[in-house]
Amino acid sequence: MILLDIDYVTVEDVPVIRLFGKGEDKRPRIALDRSFRPYIYAVPSNTGSCLEELERAGFKELEVVKRKDLGRPVDVIKIILDHPREVPKIREKIRNLEHVQEIREHDIPFYRRYLIDNGLFPMSRIELEGHRIESSPIVKSSDVEIIELDKPPRTIRSRFPELEILAFDIEVYNPHGMPNPEEDEIIMISLYNGREERIISREGGHLNFVELVEDEKSIIERFAEIIKDSKPELLVGYNSDNFDFPYIRKRADLLGVKLDIGWDGSTIKSLRRGFATATTIKGTIHVDLYPVMRRYINLDTYTLERVYFELFGEKKVELPGDQLWEYWDNETLRDQLFKYSLGDVMATYKIAEKILPLNMEITRIVGQPLFDISRMATGQQVEW
Repeated sequence: MILLDIDYVTVEDVPVIRLFGKGEDKRPRIALDRSFRPYIYAVPSNTGSCLEELERAGFKELEVVKRKDLGRPVDVIKIILDHPREVPKIREKIRNLEHVQEIREHDIPFYRRYLIDNGLFPMSRIELEGHRIESSPIVKSSDVEIIELDKPPRTIRSRFPELEILAFDIEVYNPHGMPNPEEDEIIMISLYNGREERIISREGGHLNFVELVEDEKSIIERFAEIIKDSKPELLVGYNSDNFDFPYIRKRADLLGVKLDIGWDGSTIKSLRRGFATATTIKGTIHVDLYPVMRRYINLDTYTLERVYFELFGEKKVELPGDQLWEYWDNETLRDQLFKYSLGDVMATYKIAEKILPLNMEITRIVGQPLFDISRMATGQQVEW
């Protein structure tokens, strides 16, 4: 299958690696590996004395292994643990031991450690050896194939995969200027996958690209249903980490809509990435193009309109952002708002189509998930 994403969950105090991907039949798969254990390295001043010291401290699984430190071969002690959550405590516990000079690789996230140790590269084809299981307590979705691995997967040579990109964009009612998710409703959600144009809204049924629903709650429910049913490999937005998804989440909470669109049946989650917050969907890779474009081109402003013009030399439909509510309230102007929203989502798709192949190639080179790569500074990418 094509490896898209990876994480780990805990089952009965055992960390279980989950690999998300799709096979040649495009059916979503989640592979489970229960065999991988976390570890850290202690650099000893004296190997024998350090081993004795660690054993007295209660560590039972210790191995002396050879590693290279700036090209120089050194003996280090591999301390094997039961769960990743132990790492911070263990680090503090052994930091001041007499014969421990340094502690290494304690800051590598568990799922990244798995990729590195097994030579796996996201966006590449991997070979799985295991058996299918009917269900699992850590996969609540019924339309996903679950594979329990008998041995770790391996990367096989393959061409660059063709992945489905689904772009989305929201428009909100903003009569008081800056939209407030506590009060201002979502009036439409636009979607485009390169083939089908779709806007979900409670108005505009006379337009052939509008899917008419009853109210705002139905707009969000239909959006979630489309993502849940299609399970696209890539879901892209523009400033979606900072605006679209936080707004959708808040409105969904207020209206009682469950956004359980992860492949495993989980809801969307917000993660801290440096000074920013990122929205993650298990299985589907959510990419916010705004930070990506800030990294790759130097502009005076990074609005969607400005970036689109820079890349394609074309102007998209523009409307004054603080007056969108007037276009919504005025039936004679409302069609312009629909076309504006459709232009936004199609521009987002075209930017993704042009820019993401580079990011996906970097993902294969660096060996870390596209979700992380798309939010890393260039220096961080080099470090990995």
